[in-house]
Amino acid sequence: MSETNINEFVRSVRTFDKKTVPEEAAKFQRALTLDALNRVVFRSPVDKGRFKGNWQVFTRKGAPVPEDPNLIDKQGGATIARESPKIRRIKPFSFSGVGNGVPYAVRLEDGHSKIQAPAGIVGPVIAELIVIAEQFGRLKA
Repeated sequence: MSETNINEFVRSVRTFDKKTVPEEAAKFQRALTLDALNRVVFRSPVDKGRFKGNWQVFTRKGAPVPEDPNLIDKQGGATIARESPKIRRIKPFSFSGVGNGVPYAVRLEDGHSKIQAPAGIVGPVIAELIVIAEQFGRLKA
């Protein structure tokens, strides 16, 4: 192999390492975060729409998710539309999460809404996302 071919190979590996890997990691993280948001929003029980409307995307680990009494959404589409721009701004290898700051969120997660979400919301979504991530890993391997 000539020195030119070796240099080209090294350049392509460096490009892959510095550009492609971070881009693909961020795409996967954005897709997973959007999927998580969609799942928790549409799985959320609805009375007045306050719980469904208070799902928020956050990108700082440990950041509190404040309740906003003005975030009302009985259908879920407005919540997804409001939070989607935050997902598009997720950087490679950064943190992202979805949370809800209403005071009764833990009760709902514990099955308080026996008819609409008896198994909670976040727990089942996490189980589903783990399966999706594992399947993705097997597809890429």
